[in-house]
Amino acid sequence: MKQTAFLLALVILLSSALCSCGRDSSVDSALLDKAEEVGAGAKTPEENEYMGDWLPETVYSPGDLSDTAGIRYFLIPMADAAKDGVFFVSTSVFESDGSGGKGINGLLRVVDLETGEDRALCPDPLCEHVRSACPYVDLQSAGTADGAPYVFRFETGIGNNGQPNAVENIERLDPASGEFTVVAREEYDLSSSDQVHIMSHAFDGDCLAYVRAVIMIDRDTRTERRISTLVFVDLKTGRTTAEVPVPEEWMDFCVEWMDGDVLRCSDTVHGHYTTDKTLSGMTAVGDGSRFIYNCFDTETGEVFVNVYRNPDPQSLDRTVNLARLSPDGTLEKIALPRDDLLAVEVTRSWIYYTAYDFVPAGMDHTGTREIGFDDGGVIYRVPRSDPSAEPEIVFSDGVSFCMRDTLNPWFVLGDCLYFSSPEKFADGAGISFGRNVKGVRVNFVEHTCRYIRYR
Repeated sequence: MKQTAFLLALVILLSSALCSCGRDSSVDSALLDKAEEVGAGAKTPEENEYMGDWLPETVYSPGDLSDTAGIRYFLIPMADAAKDGVFFVSTSVFESDGSGGKGINGLLRVVDLETGEDRALCPDPLCEHVRSACPYVDLQSAGTADGAPYVFRFETGIGNNGQPNAVENIERLDPASGEFTVVAREEYDLSSSDQVHIMSHAFDGDCLAYVRAVIMIDRDTRTERRISTLVFVDLKTGRTTAEVPVPEEWMDFCVEWMDGDVLRCSDTVHGHYTTDKTLSGMTAVGDGSRFIYNCFDTETGEVFVNVYRNPDPQSLDRTVNLARLSPDGTLEKIALPRDDLLAVEVTRSWIYYTAYDFVPAGMDHTGTREIGFDDGGVIYRVPRSDPSAEPEIVFSDGVSFCMRDTLNPWFVLGDCLYFSSPEKFADGAGISFGRNVKGVRVNFVEHTCRYIRYR
């Protein structure tokens, strides 16, 4: 079993230095003093260097899971799995090949909510989980449906015509047997100017909807044309039930989620809209803001979204505001104590959030720009029934994590917060993030943190 050194050496400094890097002066200073006092009792940087898989945790406390009952999260749709007492996480590690390296993404693990223990879904206890030998690595999580995880697999090889080809699959992974079942498959010849991709997908019950995009490249004019089709698959039988052409003016059609016969879709030109499975009667939603779906409360019918402060999709500003999407398609902004949220989570009773605090980590590879990460180490919550109330600090233990709203989704179950944290690493003359992505569980009742093992 490979031992990995987990270095969490950055202590949260709630001082004037950080205040000048994005700390909102409108926050009650008493709260910041409280967070500073909690952080002062945390381990020193030297003590925060651990060898092995786990950081100490005294008691695993699953808490009252009814706080999330009936909440369907879109970034990590774990509602079905959590209901059965388990949920699935995906961790990744960087494996060097001696010549610059290659990444391994997404070794799937299952976590037992009663005991807090986790295990790899690879059934071979002796497996080293290397890309060349283990089919359970080099995967991306595609979501959860009917209590089972689905994964996205991309492979290259030699096709039946003897030419190099690429294959994109969405596969169901049976948690008991570890067997894969392909539910969607697209293949294309790498030597061809036409490429076929699975661009987006959504689950609802026993139905999968995904967008098949044929991208035709004119090498002479260096232009491309995209023809998209919305494909529906019955997950029980694995059969395609319908294929609906997407109007070509919807240049980058994306299906975001599905609820019965209603689809929520988006396009960079037309924005967000709802439609049916035949793509007729498209109705715009929102006010033109750029947003992503956060969760759907299946008991109250409320839909929550994260609205980006910067409308430019190319912007590096990932801070968001929370809003409620009403049935008529309008956005109702929810006034929280801060408006520069880095990550936000809605449960039955609470709204959890971390705010933007830039922590410098060094210069980039050009040596001209200082980069760092968006520190989410201090976690607040306010009552969902009174979001403007004075925030309560639920975790601040002097540990800085790299938390991002869309790149590494996070969610609350019981007394614990789960998220992924990319590791900082040297990149030539500078600093980068994302080489080793670790699953992290924070128990904000016991004020402890624990890594989900890779090996």
